[in-house]
Amino acid sequence: MAVALKAMSRARNTIILGLLLCVALFLQCTMAPGSDQELTKQLVRHSNEAYAFPQPPARTEPIGDPFEAKLRTAPVEFLRELLERYESTVRDYSCTFIKKERVNGRLRAEQEMACLFKEDPFSVHMNWVRPGDSLAKQAVYVHGKLKDAEGDELAYVRPVPPLDILAKRVTQEIHGKSAETASRRFIDQFGFANTLRMILKHCDLAARRGELDIRYVGEGQIDGRPTYEIHRRLPYTGEDGPYPERLLIVHIDKELLLPTGCFVYRDESRSDEALLGSYLWTNIKLNIQLSDADFTPEANNF
Repeated sequence: MAVALKAMSRARNTIILGLLLCVALFLQCTMAPGSDQELTKQLVRHSNEAYAFPQPPARTEPIGDPFEAKLRTAPVEFLRELLERYESTVRDYSCTFIKKERVNGRLRAEQEMACLFKEDPFSVHMNWVRPGDSLAKQAVYVHGKLKDAEGDELAYVRPVPPLDILAKRVTQEIHGKSAETASRRFIDQFGFANTLRMILKHCDLAARRGELDIRYVGEGQIDGRPTYEIHRRLPYTGEDGPYPERLLIVHIDKELLLPTGCFVYRDESRSDEALLGSYLWTNIKLNIQLSDADFTPEANNF
């Protein structure tokens, strides 16, 4: 009986998703070109080359910066200390998250989301302010909260208007096919800690293989805020290789000591054609006392 119900549920979801995709394709074909890159251009100083990051500016750090010596001599250990600091001090936060990614070989439109995040239990609410070509308007995920009959974790998703007329709310496997075609990363990989863990994971792998090239290059800037700018290079061989990119440019906010900008490229050109993903976190407010009730569809009106 449970198998039959699950089959009926999957068939219903398949029909709904098929209708959503048909309407979405019509909307994408009729939508006028927008200004997806404008906000990113305001947030990040760049050269005339699309998504190319500037060469490091002249040093502007004050003499005696307590982190500069560690950054210059041991940038990986600096990042490891930031993760430990985060884990001991941050419980939750709100932020604006802006991303642009290459998924299945196609560079997707830039998306902007207002996000709420809580560490325990791992909880994420995303509200798309600029959906780009996303089919989701909102998503809520709480680790261990919602699973299907096979134990696969689910998130609540609200489709973009007018697709929500067909289904105001659906559930989606967070590691399923729909998630794979929507983003380079799954929703349970969101957040500052996961970003640092992913960076450190590949630093440690490359260091063991004698292939790590990582260095502090000076002061940068994200959203008008000074950052420590770190460049990492790995012997990238494509999506099926052991490394996620050739060049990573990561910005650590000098005050918050969090990674507020990450840019990943498949080669050194830093061009739009080489871009694998750009990720920006702005308007960050830490430890704002979020509760479990903040991560329900009802609390977020869908």
